[in-house]
Amino acid sequence: MQHPMFYCNIIYAALQHNTIFLVIFYQIYFAEFVLYKYCMRKKYALGILYQDVSWRMGEWYNISWVPDADYIYNMDQLRHDPRIKILIIPMFNPGGPFPVQADYSWVDLIIGITSEPSDYSLSVAQDAVNNQNVIFIAGGQSKDSGDASRTYSPMIYWVSQTFENNNYVPTVLPSQKPYQFDALLGSNKPSRMYVFYKLFDSGLLEKSLVSIWRQHQDFAPKDFDRHLYRGNLTNDFAKKYGTLDGRINFYRSPTLDQLELSGVSYPKDDPPDYMSMQPTTRKSRERPTDHLLQFQEIPTGIYDSSWYSIVVETMARLVFITEKTGKALLAKRVFVLFSGQGSLKYLRSQGFQTFNGIIDESYDSEPDERRRFDLAWKQVELLSTLDPVDVYQRANSILEHNYNLLPTLKNEHLKIRDFVAQWLPQ
Repeated sequence: MQHPMFYCNIIYAALQHNTIFLVIFYQIYFAEFVLYKYCMRKKYALGILYQDVSWRMGEWYNISWVPDADYIYNMDQLRHDPRIKILIIPMFNPGGPFPVQADYSWVDLIIGITSEPSDYSLSVAQDAVNNQNVIFIAGGQSKDSGDASRTYSPMIYWVSQTFENNNYVPTVLPSQKPYQFDALLGSNKPSRMYVFYKLFDSGLLEKSLVSIWRQHQDFAPKDFDRHLYRGNLTNDFAKKYGTLDGRINFYRSPTLDQLELSGVSYPKDDPPDYMSMQPTTRKSRERPTDHLLQFQEIPTGIYDSSWYSIVVETMARLVFITEKTGKALLAKRVFVLFSGQGSLKYLRSQGFQTFNGIIDESYDSEPDERRRFDLAWKQVELLSTLDPVDVYQRANSILEHNYNLLPTLKNEHLKIRDFVAQWLPQ
C-alpha cells in the first residue's frame, strides 16, 4: 500500500479544488483496502509444529512446499485464522506411539514429515490427531501406509544435504593406495555385523579401514540372533574386542587416528552411548545447518587412503538412501551397497548411474535379505581381485555423471510441492 502521506496530499488537493477528487480518492482507497485484505493475502495458513531436516532443506533452496501460505508457529493463532489451515507435524518415534496425540480435527490438511522411515500407518496417524485428511512425507515407509497415494517416499534429501554441506572436490586419482576398502559401519546393527564378520573371515579386515561400535540399547534389535551372520572369530580377537550377545562391541582400524578429520570427536573405545559423540566445533553460516556433524563430513583422509567403499545403509529391509551413499557419490567412489531390495534401482530412477558391467549388481533385485547380502559380498570379493586403476578408468564416466547430477537434487522439493498440491483443500 502507498505511504499515508500520499493520501493526505490527495485529500488536501481535493479540498482545495473540487470535492469530486475526494470521492475518487475514497473509491481508490477502499478498492485497494479490499484487494489487500481479501485478494492479495496468501490463501493458506501453514502451521509449523515441527521442522525436519527435509523441510529445512526445502527452505534452504527457497522452494516452499506450500507456496501460497503464510507460516504460523503459534497453534492458537492458527486455530483462529480464517484461512484454509495446513499443519506440519512430526512422525518419527521408533518403537513408541505416534509422536503427536492431540485433537486437530479443526485443521484442513495435516502433513506428517520425517527424514527417517515412518513406523506408522495412516490410520494410526489419523486416530492420533482426530483427522482423516493426513498425508505423509517420509524418507521411507516401513509399514503399509494403507493408502499409497497419500505417502511420498522415499526421498533423497540426505544425499542433497551431504552435497550442500561439503565443498569437497575429489583429488586426482593416484596410482597406489594402502587400503582396498573403507567400511565405516557405525553402530553394530545385524547388517553391519554381517559385513564386519565377512571382512574378518576373508582376510580383508587388515586391508581395509573399518570402524564399528556398540549400538545404543534403545535401538538394539530384539531379534538380533535370528538375523546375525556369525563369523569364525578367533578367541583372542573376541576377547580383545569383547562380545555382547554374539556381537563385537567395538572395533576400529589402528590407522584411523591419523586419517580422521580434525575438530570431530570420534569414539576411541567402546562408548556407553553412541549418541554422546560430539559434533565438529566448526560452524558454517553459508550452509543449511549451523553445526557440521560427524556424519555430514566427508572423511577425506580415509577416502584418499582406500580404493572402494562398502556402504551399509541404515535400513536393510527397505529403500532408504542416506548420507552414507551420498558421501560415496560426492567423493566419486566405486561402492557396493548393502541395503534394501531395489535401492540401486531407486538411485537410477533419480538419474544416477551405478556400476553394473564392472560388477554384477543383480543382487539389488534379490528379495531375500541374507541372499541379497551374500550376492553383494561376492562383488566386494571381486573388486578385491581387480586392478583398481583399471576399475576407476572404466567407471570414470559414471562417477563424473553422478557428481555432476548432485546439484540438481534440489528438484526433489519441486516433486514434494507437486505431491502436496494434489491434497490442498480449495
